[in-house]
Amino acid sequence: MSASRPCYRRLEDNRLAGPYHGNGGPLGVSDLIAPTPLARKFVIACQQAGIPYTPDFNGESQAGCGFYQVSQRDGRRSSAVEYLRQAQGRPNLTVRTGCLATRIRIEKHRAPGVEYTRGWKPSSSAPSAKPSSRAAPSARPSC
Repeated sequence: MSASRPCYRRLEDNRLAGPYHGNGGPLGVSDLIAPTPLARKFVIACQQAGIPYTPDFNGESQAGCGFYQVSQRDGRRSSAVEYLRQAQGRPNLTVRTGCLATRIRIEKHRAPGVEYTRGWKPSSSAPSAKPSSRAAPSARPSC
């Protein structure tokens, strides 16, 4: 994990900025806005049973009880939208929602298109005049 930590720190925008978290990145990470009453009672019961409170499960120690941070900014889910917002003016980017990618076409180490279904109808992205579009797993960080 230590080799990839700098990459993940650059991705995050987290109030816990420090050795385990970043600040200023495109992915909002924050505390739960409203943990349920049952969740609060559970954490209190754990502490009463001798389990230590852990304010940061991605910090130095993961042992204990507490609340997880989530990928959200201002109470809204923070995810690929943060990256798409930065790239939305690119001529080689088309965003289609409500689709399921079924295959990434690979040609000479490039991905010029994606096959997908929308509803039950199969479809495919067309390569641009200059084949410059690329596809990559969305969970793969770019460092």
